[in-house]
Amino acid sequence: MRKSGIIVAAIILSLVLIAIIVPNFIKLNNYKPLITEQVKKATGYTLIIDGDIQLTILPSLGAKLKDVKLAKGQEGILVAKEVAASVSLGDLLAKKVNVESASLVSPQIRLVVGEDGEALYMPDKQAPKPEDAPEFKTTENNNVKPQNNFLLKSLKVSDGSLTYINRQQQTEQKIDAVNIDVSAGGFTGPADIKGSLVYNGEKLELDAGAGKLDDKDKTMPVRGQLKYGALVNGKFEGTAMLEPALKFTGKIDAQTDKLGNVVKIENAGSGIQTLMNEKITLKGDIAYGENAASFKSAELGIGKNRYAGDGSFAFGDQKKLVLNLDPVGNDTAQSGEQKNLQTLIRDLSVDIQAEGTEGKMALQKGDVRLAGYDLKLSGGYDSVSQRPVSVLTVNVSTPKINLDELKQYGLLPEEGTKGEEIKVEGAGKKGKAATTGKTKLVFQADIGEMIYGGASYSNIKAAGSLQGQALSLSHAQVTALNGATVSASGRLDNMAALKGIDMAVKATTPDAEATLKTLNIAKPEAIKRPLGAVNADVKVQGDIDSLATSAVINALQFTLGAQGTVKNPTTKFEAENLSFSVKHPNMQQAIQTFQPQTTLPEGLAGPLNLKGRVDLEGKKYTVSDLSGTLGSASVAGNVVADLGGAKPDVKAQLQLGRFVVAANDNEWKTFGKGFIAPAKQNNLTYVATGAGKWSREALNLDWLNAFNLDLQMNIQELHYQLWRMNNVVLATTVNNGTLTIKDLQGGLFGGKMAISGTVAQASKGANVTLDNKIKIENVEARDLFSALTAKPQRFISGTIKDFNLDVKGQGVSQAAVVQSLNGTSDIKGENIIIYGVNVRALTKLVTGDGKPVEALGNFLGRTVSEGQSNFKTLSGDFPIQNGVVTVNDLTFDGDEAVMKTTGTVNLPAWLMDLDNRVSLKDEAEDAPSFNIVLKGPIDQPAKSVGQQALQSYLNKKLGSKLESFLGDKLGIKQPAAPAPTEAAPAADGTVAPAEQPEAQPASPKEQLKQEAIKGLFKALGN
Repeated sequence: MRKSGIIVAAIILSLVLIAIIVPNFIKLNNYKPLITEQVKKATGYTLIIDGDIQLTILPSLGAKLKDVKLAKGQEGILVAKEVAASVSLGDLLAKKVNVESASLVSPQIRLVVGEDGEALYMPDKQAPKPEDAPEFKTTENNNVKPQNNFLLKSLKVSDGSLTYINRQQQTEQKIDAVNIDVSAGGFTGPADIKGSLVYNGEKLELDAGAGKLDDKDKTMPVRGQLKYGALVNGKFEGTAMLEPALKFTGKIDAQTDKLGNVVKIENAGSGIQTLMNEKITLKGDIAYGENAASFKSAELGIGKNRYAGDGSFAFGDQKKLVLNLDPVGNDTAQSGEQKNLQTLIRDLSVDIQAEGTEGKMALQKGDVRLAGYDLKLSGGYDSVSQRPVSVLTVNVSTPKINLDELKQYGLLPEEGTKGEEIKVEGAGKKGKAATTGKTKLVFQADIGEMIYGGASYSNIKAAGSLQGQALSLSHAQVTALNGATVSASGRLDNMAALKGIDMAVKATTPDAEATLKTLNIAKPEAIKRPLGAVNADVKVQGDIDSLATSAVINALQFTLGAQGTVKNPTTKFEAENLSFSVKHPNMQQAIQTFQPQTTLPEGLAGPLNLKGRVDLEGKKYTVSDLSGTLGSASVAGNVVADLGGAKPDVKAQLQLGRFVVAANDNEWKTFGKGFIAPAKQNNLTYVATGAGKWSREALNLDWLNAFNLDLQMNIQELHYQLWRMNNVVLATTVNNGTLTIKDLQGGLFGGKMAISGTVAQASKGANVTLDNKIKIENVEARDLFSALTAKPQRFISGTIKDFNLDVKGQGVSQAAVVQSLNGTSDIKGENIIIYGVNVRALTKLVTGDGKPVEALGNFLGRTVSEGQSNFKTLSGDFPIQNGVVTVNDLTFDGDEAVMKTTGTVNLPAWLMDLDNRVSLKDEAEDAPSFNIVLKGPIDQPAKSVGQQALQSYLNKKLGSKLESFLGDKLGIKQPAAPAPTEAAPAADGTVAPAEQPEAQPASPKEQLKQEAIKGLFKALGN
């Protein structure tokens, strides 16, 4: 006995000596290359051991590696300060691996998924088998169950971390502060796991365990409790069945004090914020086994709302999902109650059934009730047919939904805030969103009626797909109750960056005003006519920073078209080479759309048709290749408008064809009422004569200060009232309240006219000042005087060789300006004919060649319209003071006579008072002069002839020779009359006239003579 004890002691001592001495004799660090080589062959990993390798034999066989690194290719997988493990030496000799303990100190694990979706941390799939690796053969007796030859009793991880990077989805998640202790009594239990880690800033604590395996029914009790910061606190108690297949059954009890602890929704509506403060609870019986899971007697609590339901999911070859959820004892709606998400979801019920196979699921039934609305859902999921893309199909239909009512529940953010942003706590760090994804959403919506913004919409349909950031819209349409419809189709490749846009939108409405009212949009104030029917067709292609755009809009008989490139329409709108067109069948109706009182003259009658190109950079508009017609007037040119300064700055070069501003005076008055001071147009009065010719309303030339203008214009024909110009060249500017006509010249009535000057108003209500110069050469006199008086004149013709006007004035109204006019004017003419006065006939009468009776007969045989007087020259100058033109010496000089005009033309009163004195020449120079007086309104004066002196002269010169002839010519019968009493000689030798009774009328002879003289002056034009 003693001997055997000595033997045992010797053996133990020998083992101790071996455990102490052998590790010191074996240089384990020398085996690092061999170890790393074998790891490389077996797994494809690169193992680097920077520290020492330590080996122990007693009491267990153990190894410890310092400063270990593991990588695959260029991707690091593990960095640890220490990796250690020990196994039972006795079990190892019995061909069993009993890991008594294992530990990792400060392990940093990094798992990476590449851009192609490959897990870069997995070992090689077919790593070469080491030549010296032992072969393990299974038992040939199939009735003998294989023994479990591996056992882990203890595992400890301290101060570890795990980083998961998915480069394909551009996401990254990280777990820090990993501390875990695992202890087990083998595969039959018991076992305990305790530990903690930090995920997304929240600490997760785990305490789980399993009891001893019941060999009879092969079950063991299991438990677990998890606490994730303030987010979730839950526990599970149940049973695990290991045979014939692994299965868990038990009860779950989980809760979160606030839903907002789990889900953060920024800028959310008040109703959602209220829900975020509610407690969420979940209780029920769960079962998880081979290819199936179920949830029974579930109780879900959301605040004070309670729901009951059950569900199951079979995930074998034939998959099936069933979910039922119904409200339990929730409050009913109360009048005047506060509406929030709690009250919205109290009637929530769900009845869903789906079936499928591997990678495919179809929603057979999808009934959802929410806030009194019944939603029908259908669709499916397919990850097989379009690999690598998975397709999720969602179809939603409902007969009616009231978004205004739903808005009262506080689902939407307040106006003026950003849109809702949802963040799930613990979801990890998100990377940049991918433009395309591996899941494609195919959607379809069908809503019978929708109420939004107080308006009702019907027949709402939409169908399309969404994959990552790529949206494809097969069709979408909506109809308002007033008949307005909007439809759209196309695609948007990147919604986040707004790239790859190819969309078409069509909109029609039979009553645009009703549509705007429905949408609570005000009608543009500039449009004065009812809008009526409107339709629009818009197409865009490209990226948001450069969109090829085409649009056609029909409204108010206008057809508006645009085609070209639009840049950044949502931020800094710009246009490049954008062609446009504006059409209307009636120019007058087009103008009346904005100015209803305007009546255009016939000269502007016709269609409106303009087209051109526009470029917009910042606030600078460049219109080029402008062409078309304004009524009957053709127009072409270029315009540059810079709206970026303190006031708009416009530069234009235009060419017009025949442009009629107003064909006559009446048309001008009507035309002017539409454009001159429209705010006062009802107070403007225009009368033909008198002081009322000029308005006393304050002139409002605000537009002179509203913009700056540099205009160059060529007009083929310009008609303004009775003015007729051709080949007109205009250069004018508007700058800081001053209109400057640098040059206005063109052909006029066979000659030419040039105008220059300024019109200015410093501010609203200030005096309007003008300083103008006019020069007219070689024009037809009749046309000029007709234009000056704004009324056709027939009293004059000939050539005005030179007419100059230099005038200045100022005032707050038209009347004030006219009354302040001061300046000078002069005129020269030749071959002037004055109609209505026949000086030649009068000269022949006065200087008759012995046949006065015939001369008088010829004279009286002419009609007034045939009477005219020819003058070789016309000359005169007249100053203008306070609006009154003083005519001092206006001379008409001819062969038979000279006519000198004096008097005034009072422009403020619109009256003239001119005395035209006619003096005969040559043989008739002894005849006295007579005058023709023009007096009254400037455009229609009364005419009278001063005849007394000439009448006396003719009485004396013609005497009794005319009596019989005049009687015949004038149709005056010579009545018989008694012979007059002979006159007695006077004391001085003269013969005194015979005495006649005072009351007696003139003798028939004298009466005949007087009637003849009257007829004569009637023929003179009086």
